[in-house]
Amino acid sequence: MLDLDRRRLSRQLIAEADNTQERRVRFYVDSMEEVRTLLDKGEARQAVVVPSGFARELARPYVANSGSSTAQSIQVIVDGTNTVAASVTLGTAAGVVERFSAGLAAIFGLSAPEFIDLHTSI
Repeated sequence: MLDLDRRRLSRQLIAEADNTQERRVRFYVDSMEEVRTLLDKGEARQAVVVPSGFARELARPYVANSGSSTAQSIQVIVDGTNTVAASVTLGTAAGVVERFSAGLAAIFGLSAPEFIDLHTSI
């Protein structure tokens, strides 16, 4: 897990990812270099990168009271050497993001959660 934002919302997303039966966060890293090293050595099968400004960008449309939203991206990098495992891992990550987005939508009184755009790399 690489959290470049280090704010309450990014920590909340990480906690939700860690609180699933299908996955647990094993490593908290400080750079993309560390992410690559863990994936290359086979010590991690997936990495999630939360960008700097994640929380600020999620809240921006609603602070300005514009009524529209712009999805904020996170990146999921998966070891694709086992395609079945990679597919399951991506599905789990998508589920976490979907639940997190739905929770944010409920806070803002919206019915269609489109807060987070999930980008994947295999």
